[in-house]
Amino acid sequence: MDYILPEDVMRVILLDVDFFFNTDIKQLFDHFDNFNENTLFGMAYVQQPNYETFFENYRKEHPGTKMGAPPPDGVRGYNGGLIMLYLSNMRRSELYKQILIDNDIKRYGAKYQFRGHLGEQDFFVLLDAEHHELFYVVPCQWNRQLAHRWDTKDDFDVYHDCPKPHHAYHGNGKNIMPKLKDPNLFNSAEIK
Repeated sequence: MDYILPEDVMRVILLDVDFFFNTDIKQLFDHFDNFNENTLFGMAYVQQPNYETFFENYRKEHPGTKMGAPPPDGVRGYNGGLIMLYLSNMRRSELYKQILIDNDIKRYGAKYQFRGHLGEQDFFVLLDAEHHELFYVVPCQWNRQLAHRWDTKDDFDVYHDCPKPHHAYHGNGKNIMPKLKDPNLFNSAEIK
């Protein structure tokens, strides 16, 4: 996106099609104000223990690692359903350019014995494992994930916890989406 879009487009939010907003998306966009000059991406943590499994081999060989471990201290990964891209920072970042040129993600995958299947989400998880400074953690309330695929695991609730109010629901996992209590909530006259 940083190469495709014109230079005057500095910030973009990418969303999966299965999002339902309970709050004006402008308030999410305002989170770009929390990025610093090194922050390239904003994402919410994944709310399932899937990366605990994806890093299983690494975790066995490195007892006590934070890779895939539960909150509050674990490197549990991000959900790719909502990605905030600070394009102007991406264009300026020599570190990010070098990571892409050197194909460092492949090296990170080998280092962590990683076997994922979630595309760009896995890319960001591996990038974060080595360069947490490139990320802003979007509060879970802006990407309240409804999937329960991994709820058979004992620690599912620790990952899935996200206090209310929920500003946006993500219907990942073919879930039934909530409905607006007030269908006129986002009337243009009411949006400031």
